[in-house]
Amino acid sequence: MSQYDEIQQRFEARALPLFEEHRDEVKRTYKLDAETPQEQRERHYMAQIWPKYERRWTQAAQDFVAETATLQNRLEARVFGKPDGSHLIGLASVPSEKLSEVLDAATATGDAALQRSVIAVARQRGERGLVNRWVSQDQGRAAAAEELKAIPELERLEPIALGRRPPKAAPESLSPDPEAIEKQVSREAADVATRSAFFNRPRSIVGARTTYLPNRG
Repeated sequence: MSQYDEIQQRFEARALPLFEEHRDEVKRTYKLDAETPQEQRERHYMAQIWPKYERRWTQAAQDFVAETATLQNRLEARVFGKPDGSHLIGLASVPSEKLSEVLDAATATGDAALQRSVIAVARQRGERGLVNRWVSQDQGRAAAAEELKAIPELERLEPIALGRRPPKAAPESLSPDPEAIEKQVSREAADVATRSAFFNRPRSIVGARTTYLPNRG
């Protein structure tokens, strides 16, 4: 497993559980509640529910991008190193077809700074064959270069992160379940019946006391 794969796995371990957590909280909050008006449900979701998951996903995505960029920079430095400014000035006038000779001479003399500078110029000029040959000559450089190839371009990281973002709840998913509506209707009907029975009972006066007679009708 590459180092980038490990970074992506850490991101997914934080992001993917948000799907189920978000779905479960929406269900707990709204599905069994048949009393709250739909407009109030939507306002509550916008203010209280969704922002929590958006913040957690955003933080995970930002960490994913930052860790990937750090890894990329570290591998770039391991493979290509830092060129020497004075060498770069001298190499500016060297024809591309002569860079290979300069690199071979620098390799033979063990001049690492000149090697890195030649490779920096070769990369800038698109001399990929020369760059690949030099990279392959060192096992550590070659291994780091393979790791570097496994990393997507930074502009591709955002679509990857967005693919792990939990979707916002649709308005209809904030509505109560039919069973909750049925129970609420039953409760309201029972309440109406109770109040109606109470206020419609006939009264009789016995002495100084007022009593309510059961409805015999």
